[in-house]
Amino acid sequence: MNPQYDKMTAAEKMSLRFIDLPLRRKMTFVILAILCLGGLFSIILGMRLEHRTIVSLAETRVRHDMASARAIYASFLENMMTAVTIAAEADTFRLFNSARPDNGLNSILAQTAQIGRLDFLSFSDTTGRVIARSDPAAKTGNIRDRDSFFARILGGERISATRILSLESLRKESPRLAESGVGDALVLVAAVPVRDREGGIIGILSGGRRINGDNEIVDRIKATIFESERYGDLDAGVVTIFQGDVRAATTLDDGRGGRLTGTRADPAFRRAALEKGRPWTGRARVLNEWYIGASEPLLDHDGAVAGMLSLGLLERPFLALRNEVIAKFTGLGVFIAAVLLMLLTYLMTRLTRPLGDMVAAASRVALGDLNLQVSVKSRDEIGELGEAFNRMTTELRKAKEHLLQWTWTLESRVAERTRELQNIQESMARSEKMASLGQLSAGIAHEINNPLTAILLNAHLLLEKAGPDDPAAAALRLIAEETERCGWIVKGLLEYSRQTQPEKISVDINILIERTVGLLSGQAWARNVRIVQDLDRSLPPLFLDGAKIQQVFWNLILNSCEAMPGGGEIGVSSRRSPDGRHVEVVFADSGPGIPKENIGRIFDPFFTTKPSGTGLGLAVACGIVEQHGGTIAVRNETGRGAVFTIQWPVPEAEIGNKGISA
Repeated sequence: MNPQYDKMTAAEKMSLRFIDLPLRRKMTFVILAILCLGGLFSIILGMRLEHRTIVSLAETRVRHDMASARAIYASFLENMMTAVTIAAEADTFRLFNSARPDNGLNSILAQTAQIGRLDFLSFSDTTGRVIARSDPAAKTGNIRDRDSFFARILGGERISATRILSLESLRKESPRLAESGVGDALVLVAAVPVRDREGGIIGILSGGRRINGDNEIVDRIKATIFESERYGDLDAGVVTIFQGDVRAATTLDDGRGGRLTGTRADPAFRRAALEKGRPWTGRARVLNEWYIGASEPLLDHDGAVAGMLSLGLLERPFLALRNEVIAKFTGLGVFIAAVLLMLLTYLMTRLTRPLGDMVAAASRVALGDLNLQVSVKSRDEIGELGEAFNRMTTELRKAKEHLLQWTWTLESRVAERTRELQNIQESMARSEKMASLGQLSAGIAHEINNPLTAILLNAHLLLEKAGPDDPAAAALRLIAEETERCGWIVKGLLEYSRQTQPEKISVDINILIERTVGLLSGQAWARNVRIVQDLDRSLPPLFLDGAKIQQVFWNLILNSCEAMPGGGEIGVSSRRSPDGRHVEVVFADSGPGIPKENIGRIFDPFFTTKPSGTGLGLAVACGIVEQHGGTIAVRNETGRGAVFTIQWPVPEAEIGNKGISA
């Protein structure tokens, strides 16, 4: 015997024995333990998820049912309003004379109340004096309460709402409504102004229907939503209308053939719908049964809570469904666990077999055989090890091939990088050249401008002194014209050098387009050119120097006119770019377009194809656009000639307001 082994505790001996077990048994025990724990966790989690899912479905259904109940309740109010409105528009009321009231109004109101299923219907003049009532036992001539309801009807409103009327008010409308009452009552009320033939308000026609004790509304809602749905000897759904937190009408049976009116609501209903004035959905207990209920407040004409409409679904059917699903889920889990346990024994016998194959394969790879792949027949740790081994050999083979390929193509890659570096250097040289040219142009322009001004001034003075037959007059005019032309070139040089900063303000780009087109319309007409505008009026304002941008538009339109000596059409349009982040202005002519060899050079300074051109117009226009953070591009379009597109970014605030995605 081993003395050290004898000194070990029972737990240490068990741990040592487990380590010494064959790999197949150790993995079987580990997987079996994980399987049991995972199955138990899945069952518990599944039970909770099923419970939440089924309860959530029940709450969703009760919310949908509440929407239907609310619509049915509203239809009763709408039907009352229709009946009262039709009666108020009858000729009997339009010809009513307060000095000679017609006793026949009582019978008309009684017939209307019967047809409209109203408990009372009364007509009062603008002072509040009651002229006629539908109940012959009710008194007339008394003055009704001049509350906010009365004032709003006299103001021309038509109101249908749920109100709480006192017992005294009900007794005035109809004594029979107060016979069984002991206090205030919940009433559906509809009232409209009565107008004479000239449209003036001569009184108020108001009708109502008491909800307390009248179960027609709740029965209609129950029949529509739940039909004859039952669970055992219990109704699957209940509907109740509360006056405050007291049941005024309900489908709940008191067990003696009556209804459970006069009883109070569950506190959960009361807190949400009555105290907080908002819809509520949740569990509530009614008559020792749990319901999944919903309630909504009933508001009067002033928005105050007068009562609430509630309905509930019996919770028992949903709990039974939950238990059934959980039972099936548990049975399925046990069945799967049993099948997995049977497969476990088979899999463990094959688990260690690939290890020897990988040991042999590793030896061959060490000798340089990188094309070797081991066979992977499982997806466990051994299988993953085999896949990792195969990936390793594949990556080693690819690395070797890549290294060889890199050696073969190193010279071509070096040449390619050299060409790219040369292109970058040429681009930098061009940029420096353009910057130097801009500075040189600014200096030359400033130096030449003063002599040119003197030459032009003296030429004009000499022209004024020269007679009409003076042979020097023609030469002087030529000097003046050429001097003015040099002045324009100097001005172009100054613009190109960008010495002046733009004075940006918020402008409407469409106004600049229309102003430029208006100024050039005469020249375009003289050249037989038609300018067509297509402007997007919803474009946001941009921060630009209006004068400079108008100069760009002027230059582009004149260039288009000169490109069409025989006449044609210029299309000027404004729009948002497809991504919504830019404003675009497009100038498209119907001329011959720009030759392909020149289209990449037209924005270069001093490049022109016109005999009298300076080559600075488009270069200056490009500089102005770029000063304002924009871009200008040109292309030839089939059937339209040259198309110039200018883009400016839209301010971030305008992008957010339009909800444009990135």
